[in-house]
Amino acid sequence: MALKERGEVIEILGGEARVRVIRTEACEDCSAKHGCLLAGKHEWELTVDNTLDARPGEIVDLELAGGAYLGSGFLIFILPLITLTIFYLIGNQLVSSAFGVFFAFIGLFAGMMVALLLSKGKGAGKFKYRMIGKDTGPESSSNL
Repeated sequence: MALKERGEVIEILGGEARVRVIRTEACEDCSAKHGCLLAGKHEWELTVDNTLDARPGEIVDLELAGGAYLGSGFLIFILPLITLTIFYLIGNQLVSSAFGVFFAFIGLFAGMMVALLLSKGKGAGKFKYRMIGKDTGPESSSNL
């Protein structure tokens, strides 16, 4: 299931639009709310490609691009496993297999720290959203 948001266009920047997204009741029902990067924020701003030729004041629907899930999954799971394996092989070649296991744990920790540093400051604005619809009717602003 794709993550969908609704927001108001606040500025046009060339071929991109700056969109203010306001947290909705759906956030409270989300099963991932405890691990959400946006937890505690009432609103945030995103920059998205203005594929629908939206104008300031218009309400647009946004969807998180599928590649964002892959990138996050790689950072969280695969990168630490890669560093664990590399550090094990280095430790095993330098001293012994016992030292390789010890070194592998250092590699796992190093991979987790690199993932943390690479994801530092990531919020909704760092993920790639795309416009999927717009609504310019007067009733749309009451839905935010």
